[in-house]
Amino acid sequence: ALADQWMDWCKSNITPNLMEIFFNQVRREKQDQDVVKIRQCADAAIKHLRVLEQHLENREFVVDDGFSIGDIPLGSIMYKYFNLDIDRPDLPAIAAWYARLSERPAYQKHVMFAFGSSPQEWLELEKAGA
Repeated sequence: ALADQWMDWCKSNITPNLMEIFFNQVRREKQDQDVVKIRQCADAAIKHLRVLEQHLENREFVVDDGFSIGDIPLGSIMYKYFNLDIDRPDLPAIAAWYARLSERPAYQKHVMFAFGSSPQEWLELEKAGA
């Protein structure tokens, strides 16, 4: 149940904000990006991530039993968080959790792939199958 709560929390609070930033920065030309919306979404995401930060302070994964399905959606979207061009506050528990995820071969294979920083880069990576 705890894993399910975190998956729903991610879908409702983190994913919409980070995907808005992603589509603005990666899928739109620089001149078409909504910098105000990017800042608003980054601020909103960070506000919510402080909840996760507090939760992870004494845990290695989102559920005390260890890596679970609860880590998968959060971990997937956090790759974007750590690779988008936004200011990020120091969130050491999240950074440590992300580092643990980044060591996992399945995470490396299925999540950690380049997505570029412009529509041209994104398209080139998509065509190359990256």
